[in-house]
Amino acid sequence: MQKQPIEQYHTIKLLILEDVPEDAELMRRELENAGYILKYVVADDKTTFTAGLENFQPDVILADYMLPTFSGLEALVISKDLEPDIPFVFVTGAVGEEIAAETILSGASGFVLKSNLGKLPEVIRDIFSGEEKWYNKRLARTNKRIGDRVKSNVKLLEKIYLFLESQKEMESPTDKELREAMNEILHLEKKSPQKKKNN
Repeated sequence: MQKQPIEQYHTIKLLILEDVPEDAELMRRELENAGYILKYVVADDKTTFTAGLENFQPDVILADYMLPTFSGLEALVISKDLEPDIPFVFVTGAVGEEIAAETILSGASGFVLKSNLGKLPEVIRDIFSGEEKWYNKRLARTNKRIGDRVKSNVKLLEKIYLFLESQKEMESPTDKELREAMNEILHLEKKSPQKKKNN
């Protein structure tokens, strides 16, 4: 018996590009009824879509083909530029076969008509059928985010350390303890496995 998505993947993070709230709700409901646990963000223009892509770090993007001020194809280009490994699925109203083919040729992972939302869970399952490949990509994205955050924190710590070094002449015992603690943190970071792996 095949495992349910909920057992295999637990929570899936969705970025939904849709200007009609009711349609976004129908997509969510269709996937939850199929057993998926979802965290999701809804965007309705270029600004909110880009912010969602960068800050929310979705596992899957569902996008309408045409919105009032933005198009799904534009969103696909942005997605492939910033996060090329995130699957991108068009969920849209009636369109011709030519447009459907264009979306796939442009790099979309799937295409579902809003009039046939029952196919959406199947499309998501197909995306995740290469489970190991998908999991490795997800793990790589997570590791990259953690690595970027560590690098950012180390840079901040180095700035604080340099400032404290410049204040040595006027330091109190408390200042000295803080400086020594900062020195230890920087020393530990240089010896960390993540740092060694990157070198």
